[in-house]
Amino acid sequence: MKKFANVRVPSLCAAALIAGVTAGCICAYFTRDIKIIAAIAPVCAALFILLYIAGKARVAKIIAVTCLFLIVGALAGSIKTEVYSRQNIPSEIPCRIEGVIREYGDYDGGNYVIISSAKADGKRVGGKICAYFAGGTTCKAGYAIRFTAPLEKCSAFTYGKISDRAIENIKYVCHTNGEAEIRHRFAPLAALRTDIKNLLYDNLSPSTATVAYAMLTGETSQMEQTTLTTFRNGGVAHIFAVSGLHIGLVYGILNFICKKLKLNRYVKTAVCLTVATLYAGLCGFTLSSVRALIMCFTAGVAALTRNKRDSLNSLAAAVIIILLISPLSLFSAGFALSVCAVTGIAALSARIRKALHKLPRRLADSVAVSLSAQAGTMPVSLTVFGYISGAGLLLNIIIIPLLSACFAMLFTGTAAGLIFPYVSKWIIKAACAPLEGLLSFLVSCGFEKSLLKGFGGVIFVAAYIICAAVVSDKANISVKKRIVIAAIGVAVMISSALGGAYMPLNNYRAVCGGDGYGTVTVLRRRGKSIVITDGKCSAARVKNFLDKQCAGKISALIMVGGVDVTAVTEYGENFGCVYLYGAEDATGDYEGTTVNYRANFVLDDIYFAYGDADNLNAQVERVNITFSADGAEPDYGTELYISAKAYYGQCKYSLNCDAFIHTGYAAFDIRGAKIEKTCALKIL
Repeated sequence: MKKFANVRVPSLCAAALIAGVTAGCICAYFTRDIKIIAAIAPVCAALFILLYIAGKARVAKIIAVTCLFLIVGALAGSIKTEVYSRQNIPSEIPCRIEGVIREYGDYDGGNYVIISSAKADGKRVGGKICAYFAGGTTCKAGYAIRFTAPLEKCSAFTYGKISDRAIENIKYVCHTNGEAEIRHRFAPLAALRTDIKNLLYDNLSPSTATVAYAMLTGETSQMEQTTLTTFRNGGVAHIFAVSGLHIGLVYGILNFICKKLKLNRYVKTAVCLTVATLYAGLCGFTLSSVRALIMCFTAGVAALTRNKRDSLNSLAAAVIIILLISPLSLFSAGFALSVCAVTGIAALSARIRKALHKLPRRLADSVAVSLSAQAGTMPVSLTVFGYISGAGLLLNIIIIPLLSACFAMLFTGTAAGLIFPYVSKWIIKAACAPLEGLLSFLVSCGFEKSLLKGFGGVIFVAAYIICAAVVSDKANISVKKRIVIAAIGVAVMISSALGGAYMPLNNYRAVCGGDGYGTVTVLRRRGKSIVITDGKCSAARVKNFLDKQCAGKISALIMVGGVDVTAVTEYGENFGCVYLYGAEDATGDYEGTTVNYRANFVLDDIYFAYGDADNLNAQVERVNITFSADGAEPDYGTELYISAKAYYGQCKYSLNCDAFIHTGYAAFDIRGAKIEKTCALKIL
C-alpha cells in the first residue's frame, strides 16, 4: 500500500514536542496535574513491546521517540509556566533593582527599559523586568542600571492565552519617577547596535531612519504607527522580522564576497556562519532569527559533507532546539509566522513552480516562493490577526524583491559607513535612496482597503490546512483523490465563511471581549453588528476583536462611560453612526460620522436606554442586558451584566475585565427569553 506521505522522524518529533508543550500549558491553565500527560507512557511502552514482537521494530522505535518528545514537551511547558508564575519577590514593596539593559524605547509618558540578569535587593528575579520611567531617563542597550521601585508580578495567562510578557520572560513590571544610576558595561553587540542607530538617525530623515533601523535590527518600537500599519495592511511587515530573508541575504552577500576572494569551502562556511551568528546576536537572537540561523548551520554542514539537505528536517531541528530552550516561544506570533512560512515554501513552492514553468526561471522561482510563503502564513494571520492582506499576494511578488535589494544595499552601506566614518554621510544617503523612494510609494497607497476579513474561524483554517496538505508535493495520493479532497475542503471553507458572516439568521449572538481597562461587545444577526464599548478598551484590541469576530456590516457604535466623540477616531474604524449619552436628543457630524446624542433609541429591533453616561440598558430578545463603565448596581430584572469593573450581585450572569483577561472572550446566543451558553461565559 502506498504511503500517504514519507515519514520524517525529526518532523514527527517536532510535532510531538509542539503537542506536548501545548498540553502542558493547557494543564497549567486549568490547574490540572501534569501526571495526566505522563499516564500515556505505559500505554506507549506496551505498544512499543507489541510492535517489536510483531517484527515492526522501526515503527516501534519511531513511536517510542515520538512519545518521548511528547512527554518532554508536556513537562517543559508545564514546568516553565509554573516557574514563571511563581512569585519570589514581594509586590508593592520598594526594592533595589539592578540588571543589564537589553532593550529600551519610548511611550507616551516617558520611556521604558527591558532589564535582563535582573536582581531585586540582591535576589535573582528569575526573568526580565520591564521598567517604565515617567519623564524619561538616559539609557543605552548593554549598560548596567540600578534604581529603586516596587515590582508588580505579571500574569502567565491573559485573554485566554499565554501572555506576551510570559513569552518574552518578562516576569515583573515597575513604574518609577525616580532617577536611575546608569553605568557603562562592556557589551560589544549592544554598542554596535547603538552605533548603527546613531549612524542612521544622524544622516537620514526620521521616517526613513526608523524604517531602515527596523529592517536591519527588527526593532519597530520607534516607527510611526501609521507607517507600520501601512506595511501590515500591505502584507509586507515581515520585512521587519529578522528571519530567513535577512539571514539568507547576509549569508548570500558574504558567500559572494568569499567566492570573489577564492576562499576554500571550509573557510567560506566558517566566515559566513560566524558573521550570520553575530548578526542574529545584534538583533537580539529573536525567535525567527534563531530559526533561520539553525537552518543556515544545517545547510552549511550539509554543503561541507556533500549531503542533500531536507528543508523540513532542518526546520524541525530548529523548532526542537528553540522549544527545548524556551517552550513558551511556541505561542509567539512571530515564531508561528516564521515556521509556517518555511513550511509553506517547503511543501508548496515546487508544485507552484511547476505550474509556472512557462515563465522565466527566476521569475517563476520568485513567484513560487512568495505565494507558498503567503499560503503557509495564512492560517496564522487569520487566527492571530483576524484578516489577511489581499494586496500582500501581489506586493510580496513585486515589492519584497525590491525591499530585499534595498536591504542588501542598506546592510553593505551601513557596514561601509561604520568602517569609513568620514564619508559615512554620503554612503548612507546613497544606500538608502531607493528605500526612501519605495517607502514614499508604500505610505501613499492606502492598503487598508485590501484587507480580507470574516473567514469563519477554526473550521475555515482546518479545512484550508487539509487542502494545502493534499495539493502539496509531500502527499503521495492520486490526482483524482487530490481533486476530491480539495473540492470538499473548499466547500467547507465557503460554508464556514458564509456561516461566520451571516449566522445567526433570526436570533442574536453576543460576543464580549476586552482588556484590563475596558470591554467591547458585538451583537450580531444576519450579517449585521452593533458594537458597544466603554471607550477604555485599547483601540488595537477593539480592531483585532472586530476582525476576528466576523463583525460584517456595523450598524452603529454605542459608547458608554461618558467618553467624548473624539474617542471614535482612535479605533481606526469607519463607524458611520455613533450613539453617545445625551439628556436631550441631538445629532451632529464629526469627520464624516453621524453622531447621535440620545437617552433612548431603537436599533435593529433592540431597545437601548441610557441610565446615565456610564450605564446602558438593552432589551435583546426579551433578555435584559446592562453595560456598565463604573460597576454600578444594575436595575432590577437585569439578567446579564457586562462591566469594566466587577459586580457581584443577583444577576444570573455577570462578566467583567477579570473574566476577559482569563478567558479571552465570552460568547452566547440569545433566543427568546433565555441565554444559551456556547463557550467560556464567566458566571460570578
